[in-house]
Amino acid sequence: MAGRGGVIRKIVGGNITKVWNRFVPRECKPNRKIIRFNAAQKWEEAHEPINYGIDCLASCGLGPGMAFANEILKRDSKFGVIGLVPCARGGTGLFKWRRGSLPYDELVKRAKLAEKDGGIIRGLLWYHGESDVKGGNGYKDYKINLEKFIHDLRSDLSSPNLPILQGTERINEEGAEEIKVDATNYKSSAGHEQEEPQKENVKITHVPLTYERRGTRDSMAAKVAEKLESAKETVNGDHNKTD
Repeated sequence: MAGRGGVIRKIVGGNITKVWNRFVPRECKPNRKIIRFNAAQKWEEAHEPINYGIDCLASCGLGPGMAFANEILKRDSKFGVIGLVPCARGGTGLFKWRRGSLPYDELVKRAKLAEKDGGIIRGLLWYHGESDVKGGNGYKDYKINLEKFIHDLRSDLSSPNLPILQGTERINEEGAEEIKVDATNYKSSAGHEQEEPQKENVKITHVPLTYERRGTRDSMAAKVAEKLESAKETVNGDHNKTD
């Protein structure tokens, strides 16, 4: 998800534009143990909007990354440093994430660069699909295309059991009512078919992202943190950076 939480419509110079209201829920506050891999390919202390500089600028808002990372540390204060590597590009259908496309290649490139400083890829937060629904027939082959995307990504990152945390919503962000995370039994890469992929069932509630009252906790990011049932179990292995 490119980050649309808290993005509202405003009239600027007679034109309607989208801007972030700059409200950050407590679940998304900075933490010295949470860092992000920025657009300059450098690690820095993470803060909202996480996706700033990667895809969007003025209209870039809240995404699920900070709330997710904070929830992990809330459940395990000794977990260690968590590294977020934002790669989302708003408004992109799944066909734009095929192997060889710019978004896909940038995702793989950024993930590998993040590993050079000692990072360990622990999982992928995947909140995507609205463009495919708007496109008419894109949703019909979504599962097949997503399995292909995951297979290619696991192969290119040499991580056959890379955990995938996938969020889905019933309608678009203008009036989203509910979100849930599905743990689909995606097939492992060739040579690892007998290995059980790491999956996680997570319940998430999603509300419209057009809230404007400062102090409200009805943001998507806040709800992610509130409803995560077992964020810590999504990541396994040594306690180090998480992508």
